[in-house]
Amino acid sequence: MGNKIVEKISEKMNRKPATCFLYIDRGLEFTDHHAFFIKSAKQNQKPAVAHAAFEVHDLDVQQLGHQHLVSQGYELCWGVGRHLLGSQIFDYWYDTSGFVLLKPVTEFSPCSQEHYADGEMVNCETHVSHIPAGPEALSVWGPEVPSYF
Repeated sequence: MGNKIVEKISEKMNRKPATCFLYIDRGLEFTDHHAFFIKSAKQNQKPAVAHAAFEVHDLDVQQLGHQHLVSQGYELCWGVGRHLLGSQIFDYWYDTSGFVLLKPVTEFSPCSQEHYADGEMVNCETHVSHIPAGPEALSVWGPEVPSYF
């Protein structure tokens, strides 16, 4: 078993691959759209983990969790929305531990947790898609994409 690319996201101007999503290859058995999202570090930046994602059972549980975090005073970063790539319903939250949040808000993805449900399933017969980078590649619906994404 290994990882295979399911989506390639390219820079608009030169079509050079900028990021990709990889899934765990289980042959014909279906698995989550992606286990890893890999991107190049920007010039003068160290490679880093952008965030951790946690799958929840369904939309109802996702919304209950969202309401609970709001009621507890956690700060929402982005969401609720639906990703274009992978089709997950998502929300991103700031982490109170300071892990990852030591970065200034102007850097990529200062959010440290994503919760998602209802994602796309893929297998070895799923074709690799090629998508141009940009805010329109991040969500189908939901709030406006934050500038630091």
